Amino acid sequence: DAERAVSMFHLNCTAEQFLSRWLRNFDALTKRPRSVHLMDGFDRLYKHAKKLGLKVAVASSSDMAGLKQKLLNGVVANSRVVTSLDDFDLILSNDNVTRHKPNPEIYLLAA
Repeated sequence: DAERAVSMFHLNCTAEQFLSRWLRNFDALTKRPRSVHLMDGFDRLYKHAKKLGLKVAVASSSDMAGLKQKLLNGVVANSRVVTSLDDFDLILSNDNVTRHKPNPEIYLLAA
């Protein structure tokens, strides 16, 4: 977490400042189409799940705006089978739960 990073690396800022800068930089890096790498095998796994009639959901500890940006510039931009966010049956973010990592609330909600 931010407090540990500031302490471990003896950074000259508060945890809040570090987190704010990190989020701003991460946001800038993920704004470009194709800037988020698609995991090998994603398309094959997605097609197989759909063929079996399974629902496909995304559950992330990111906030919803950041998650959608990462999905659009990663999965949607790089996949040959997913063409929009609507191809997912459910997208959940930290905004949808009150208890965050490592609590399993988001996964229980997705199920």
